[in-house]
Amino acid sequence: MIVMMSRTNRSSMQRTSRTHVALWVAQALLAATFIFAGIAKLAMSSADLEDAVPLPVLFMRFIALAELFGGLG
Repeated sequence: MIVMMSRTNRSSMQRTSRTHVALWVAQALLAATFIFAGIAKLAMSSADLEDAVPLPVLFMRFIALAELFGGLG
C-alpha cells in the first residue's frame, strides 16, 4: 500500500510540475505578445497609426504603454 501511494504521489507531482511549466511558458508568450504589440504601436508614426486605427493617436499611445507595462509586470 505504501509503495502504491508513493508512486501515486510521484505521478501527481510530475503532472503538477508539467502543469506549472506549461503555465509559465504560456505566461511568457502572452507577456512577449503584449510587449511586442506595445512596442509596435509606439514605433509607428502618428500618420500610420491614424490610418491603421480609427481612434485618437494619444489614446493609442496610452494603449501601447498599457500593453508594454502589462507585458513587463
